[in-house]
Amino acid sequence: PVVFWDEFDSRSYWWLQFLLAPMQDGRFQEGQITHPIGRCVFVFAGATSYTFENFGPPREARAAYAEFGLKKGPDFKSRLHGTLNVLGPNPRQHFNGADWVNDASDVCFPVRRAILLRSLLGLMDEKTGSRRLEMDPGLLAALLEARSYAFGSRSFEKIVLSLRGSAPNYQRSALPTDEVLEMNVGDLDAFKRIMDQPREFQEQAETISAAVHARWLTSADNRNAFKKAFELLDPETKADNRAAAWRVPTILAIAGLELVPLKDPRPPAANAAAILEAHIEVLAEEEHDGWTDVRRKNGWTWVERTDDLELREKQRAERRHDCLTPYASLPDHEKEKDRGSVRWYPELAKLAGFKIVVKG
Repeated sequence: PVVFWDEFDSRSYWWLQFLLAPMQDGRFQEGQITHPIGRCVFVFAGATSYTFENFGPPREARAAYAEFGLKKGPDFKSRLHGTLNVLGPNPRQHFNGADWVNDASDVCFPVRRAILLRSLLGLMDEKTGSRRLEMDPGLLAALLEARSYAFGSRSFEKIVLSLRGSAPNYQRSALPTDEVLEMNVGDLDAFKRIMDQPREFQEQAETISAAVHARWLTSADNRNAFKKAFELLDPETKADNRAAAWRVPTILAIAGLELVPLKDPRPPAANAAAILEAHIEVLAEEEHDGWTDVRRKNGWTWVERTDDLELREKQRAERRHDCLTPYASLPDHEKEKDRGSVRWYPELAKLAGFKIVVKG
């Protein structure tokens, strides 16, 4: 059997004295009667310390450590057979001798938030399998990148559960009121800045979509039906180019970069091209996946590749495309088109009046 002790460290460790005998001897005393417990596993879940290493005061704090000893804290710790630090949605903390501060080495808290987000939204159901999350990119960025959540998982859960009414395409309009948000995210202005950051650039999508198309023309086959001036394109193809611009902030974020207006005081990332190149395959795959999603939503389907250009154009007129396949399955010359799109992001940012900076 397993015995789960929740909040065992409440009341200033008052309960520890009563847990020693059951842990050591497998029995406890009730008045004059001794009750045997037998073989079992005790699991203790506490909430007063971020990690086991910081459970109780440090030895340097002599008065506090002496009191901890009187409450049997060291005796309790000596009886444990193993510990597990369960990290929540906030960055890991450590005690610097004066206060709890964020641990700069914990760079995985957005991943923990992403896992918790998918779980709360029911996207990890065993019966239906893992499903793709459809969410406003700015909202997703704010949820994953917020500095901290005031009450940890409870705050994160409260915000996420309010979004379920807008399923399956989760939108910021479903967020709770500013008062509720401020209570749970602390710095509401910072949360909103993260959320609105992609939108500032995306508002320029209409004006820069022609530039996106012009850049694509340099890599398109001369007999491609879409190799024509932007003004002559059909509405759906123009929308494809707008969608390509919309994807840029989300894809840059994967590499730890973001787009900001030129007036932003932060200096542009001098090594932006090198950072993009270091992550080029991951970013190119995301670019390809974004293009694929747009095409499939517009009714396009996959068809086997052919070298017959006339047949290929006929297939595309029928909304069938040989590149509607996972990135890993593409021939290298098609992958290079996605890589080229990513490498062009710095120039695209300039056209829109933006610059690329390192997130932070």
